[in-house]
Amino acid sequence: MKTKRIFPIARGIMYVFFAFHFSLFTFHSFSQGIAINTTGAEADDTAILDISSTNQGILIPRVSLTDVAVYAPITGAPVVSLLVYSNTAPTGGGGTGFYYWNGSQWLQAIGPTGATGAAGATGATGATGVAGSLNAWGLTGNTGTNAGTNFIGTIDNASLGFRTDNAKRMIIDSLGNLGIGTTEPTSRLYVKTTETTTVPFQIEANASSYSWLGWLSEFNYRKKITIDELKVDADLTDFPVLVKLTSSNFDFSKALSSGNDIRFTSSDGTTLLKYGRERHDNVNSLAEYWVKVPSVSGTVNTDFYIYYGNFSASDGADQTNVWDSNFKGVWHMNDFTSGTIADATINSSTGTKKGTGEPAEADGKVGKAQNFDNSDDYISSNYTIDPSTISNFTIEAFIKWSGTLSNFISPIIINVKDVDNYLGIGVTGSGKFTWHIRKTGNTLRRQRVTGNVIPSGTWKYVVITKTGDNDVTAYIDAVENTSREDQSDDSFGGTVQVKIGRQDGGYPSTFDGIIDEVRVSNTARSAAWIKASYNTENNSFVTYGSEDTPSLSFQQKTVFYVQNSSGNVGIGTTNPNDLLDVQGGNIRNSALAGTGSRAVVADANGVLSANAGSGTTCLTWLPLPIPPFDGEYPYNKTLNSNTTLYVGQIFFPFGITANKFTIRTGSTITTPGTVTVSLYSEDGQTRIFSVTTASISAANSLIETALNNVVISPGIYYIAVNSNSTANLQLMFYKEGSNIPFGATASILNGVTSKPLTHGTLTISASTAPATISPTGLSATIQNTLVIRFDK
Repeated sequence: MKTKRIFPIARGIMYVFFAFHFSLFTFHSFSQGIAINTTGAEADDTAILDISSTNQGILIPRVSLTDVAVYAPITGAPVVSLLVYSNTAPTGGGGTGFYYWNGSQWLQAIGPTGATGAAGATGATGATGVAGSLNAWGLTGNTGTNAGTNFIGTIDNASLGFRTDNAKRMIIDSLGNLGIGTTEPTSRLYVKTTETTTVPFQIEANASSYSWLGWLSEFNYRKKITIDELKVDADLTDFPVLVKLTSSNFDFSKALSSGNDIRFTSSDGTTLLKYGRERHDNVNSLAEYWVKVPSVSGTVNTDFYIYYGNFSASDGADQTNVWDSNFKGVWHMNDFTSGTIADATINSSTGTKKGTGEPAEADGKVGKAQNFDNSDDYISSNYTIDPSTISNFTIEAFIKWSGTLSNFISPIIINVKDVDNYLGIGVTGSGKFTWHIRKTGNTLRRQRVTGNVIPSGTWKYVVITKTGDNDVTAYIDAVENTSREDQSDDSFGGTVQVKIGRQDGGYPSTFDGIIDEVRVSNTARSAAWIKASYNTENNSFVTYGSEDTPSLSFQQKTVFYVQNSSGNVGIGTTNPNDLLDVQGGNIRNSALAGTGSRAVVADANGVLSANAGSGTTCLTWLPLPIPPFDGEYPYNKTLNSNTTLYVGQIFFPFGITANKFTIRTGSTITTPGTVTVSLYSEDGQTRIFSVTTASISAANSLIETALNNVVISPGIYYIAVNSNSTANLQLMFYKEGSNIPFGATASILNGVTSKPLTHGTLTISASTAPATISPTGLSATIQNTLVIRFDK
């Protein structure tokens, strides 16, 4: 009986529970949809399931996804649009959060969609954005983006703005103009500021490094050098290229007189190339450099650069590494001393002349060469090729044969190991190119070309290559000569090494003419290599571009230009010569407008102004700092002295210790008198020295005034000259220990061109030299020119 009573009690409890529950929650099911709510409302016609609540939510299943590409841990067949909440950060996803399956991977549902979406940690998509993880950008980076379809910006005709502190800072308008500090940019880049303490635009770079421009640091100038691919039959590796500098393709005044600041780089502008210097003659504007170009193309032009204009540079030449390891001797044939010539290779096979000046140095095909007198001149070397062990080699030279020999061979280069092993090249009495090759057990002896005669007094490039025991190829001016004939063999006595210009043995003879660029290799050079060698030594291999300087330009170069190497600014020019160089127009300041022209002066703050009415013309004395010479360093000006004090600016590019100051009088002395010269620091406040000459009365005379070893450091100075004499004068400094004769001085002064070096202006109006000079508020009239000279 007890058991039977339990069921009615349980039934009553269940009835009460469901009655209470459904009083709070109503479930309606209709054919158009299902509604779950507490109000009893039917489901919306557009919804299959309509859930409404003001204080409850839907709890989505929580799973632990491991990888966005893996459906597990969900089981069963994958279903597109299945939604879960991952309480772990799956690989490839954006952390924990809601993910839905798109048919191939889990995509994270990030941020609200639409114009009213609130910006969150993962950002918000725009009004036209489509929901999806790739349309919202995270603040900590994004993955899986596609540059072609994913971007930050607009797709309508609207601007893109950027703000900080809710203030507009930058805008990119619909035309692509970028405005900083303005919302209405009128050019591609428009920077605007109204703050007096803000620099509106600034580019900062290491002044000693231009590598970011593809420029070799510390060098002010460069030129592109181009190898003509039409002069190259096949690709070449580590080829030595001749760079011949003359006044027509190089400004020697912009490089050190020694050539120590010459450098060569590959086409990238910064990779240094090995090079050797055969000659750098600053006085005559002639130089020859050999540059090892790692790769020369036979199908396209090959470019490299020459750099110069670094006055603090040390010598960078490395001539022994210009020539590859197959070169066993390279003699440029210029005098190393009056009795020796140097070998440019690492083998140091120095050539020794028969005697001092025998042979004598002469102008050659490339730089200098050696002139053999057809009597007893020769050059011997401590190097020898052993014909008994080396089967492959190349012998080459440029020759200018005089053609006076009638019976014997005029030898160019001969190498003898012993009576059975020797080789060499020469010219027969009839002008035929000939060669001797003998190897023990080998039948090859002496041959000559038959189809080509070497004319006298003409430069010819002669080459033989040997491969194996009997395969010899002969070239004249890089053209192979296949027509040849055997000759009777010569006999050689004793054991000698390489000799240039002489053959010993049974038929001794010497060369008659000039020999240049003798080379020996232990490999048979290709026909393409020989042709390229002929073209480069003929100075027809390369072309030289225009001089360039490291620079940054803004807008069109012809409108506004900043030259980075010197800081010069050009308006209307791409080659500014001054700190500010305006060409093709005027500079106007309406605040200075008035009647008539007048002098402009500056106050203590550098503010320019002008007095009404006419005034005196103010000129500034600004000689150009030209590169140092080995001997003299001239500044060329002539001063017509009178009672006016003349003040100018002078630049000392290197320090000197001066013990002599010299004034040279001109041809006319109108009024005898003295001259006082004072040198001041750049700020005008420190006087370095001051000297006063004796009375000047004689024309064309040299007046020397001793200085007590005055140290003048490199830098800019002001010099003041005052005289109560009326005369044409020239002023000169001398370096300590030097004593240049008057005649040498006069010849140097002719034809020197002076250009301005703008470091500011200085004028003065006082009639006597003050203890200090202030660089502002002064005036003077500078007439003609001043000459200042000292030695480097």
